[in-house]
Amino acid sequence: MCKLERHQNFVKKYVLEFCTLYFFTSFVVVEVHEGVHFNYDKATYIGELTAIHFAERPFGYISHRIHSYALEPMDYNRIYEIFPNLAILAVVLFNSHQETSLRVEEIFFQNNIMSFDQLDIAIDWVEEYMKSLSKLNNDKDLA
Repeated sequence: MCKLERHQNFVKKYVLEFCTLYFFTSFVVVEVHEGVHFNYDKATYIGELTAIHFAERPFGYISHRIHSYALEPMDYNRIYEIFPNLAILAVVLFNSHQETSLRVEEIFFQNNIMSFDQLDIAIDWVEEYMKSLSKLNNDKDLA
């Protein structure tokens, strides 16, 4: 059992041909496998799983980039087609090449992408963000 699976809010792990997904109550951690060409079609499969786990609830997405893989940055233009309830996107980076790639990706993404150099910090930040979003939504419902 890995560290992620011991987290108090861990729900389920999927090991797919192209990635490993760790689902939590309000977010998902995605680890794309080494050498994969990650594109819209693969993201769509992840989108189907997020729809199962989160239904219509907002969720956070953490890309834990522990492996080297290719990404189609223009696919960010269609990210909300795949993940309509995506509330926040975070990326955990490990080197300057990944930082440069993220800057290119940000050109195509319509919102901010938060970057971190440690997964634990990214998880803490996304959990706090999702709690504050939930509180905000609850306050709106009470008004």
